[in-house]
Amino acid sequence: MKRLVTALAFVVVLGFIGCANEGPTSDELQEKIGRGVRGEGQLSTDIDRSDDRYVRPREGGPLPSE
Repeated sequence: MKRLVTALAFVVVLGFIGCANEGPTSDELQEKIGRGVRGEGQLSTDIDRSDDRYVRPREGGPLPSE
C-alpha cells in the first residue's frame, strides 16, 4: 500500500513540475498589468456579434441592417 501511495505522489509531483513552465512569467504579467494601468493595453479583441441573436444592440446606436 505504501508503494502505491508513493508512486501516486510521485506522479502528481511530476504533473505539477510539467505544468510549471506554462503561462507567462511574473515579469511578463507585471508588464502587461502596467500597460493596462497606464491605458496602453487592450482588454480584448473586437468580436463581431452582429449575427448573435442573444446580443441586444446598444441603445442610441443604429440597428444593424439585414
